[in-house]
Amino acid sequence: IALKDLTARDYGMMDAGSQLEDALENKMARSVFIVTRENPKYVLKYKVLNYRKGRALSKSTLEVKAALYDEGDMVGAWTVDAWVRGVKARLFQKAADEIMRQLRGDDDF
Repeated sequence: IALKDLTARDYGMMDAGSQLEDALENKMARSVFIVTRENPKYVLKYKVLNYRKGRALSKSTLEVKAALYDEGDMVGAWTVDAWVRGVKARLFQKAADEIMRQLRGDDDF
C-alpha cells in the first residue's frame, strides 16, 4: 500500500498531514500492510480537511477524508473525525486507528 497526502499547501494543514502520515506508517508497521512507494497495488489517499490544535485542557480536533484505490479504481471512501483533550500526538494516533479499522473492514467503532 502507498500513502498519498492530498492536504492543501497551507503550513498548518501540511504539518497535520505529515503527522497523520507518521501515525499511519507506525500503525501499518505493526499490521499486515506493507508501505511501499514502488508499484503499489493499493493507494490510500487522504486529505486533512480541518485541524484545530487545542490548548492544554481544551479539545484538539482533526477531520480527514480518506479513500482507498485498487490499481487506480476507488474501492472505498470515508471521513474520519477525531478529537482528544490534552496530548496532541494522541489525536493523530486516534485518526490513524480509525483509518486502519476501515482498511481492515472492522465496523465495530
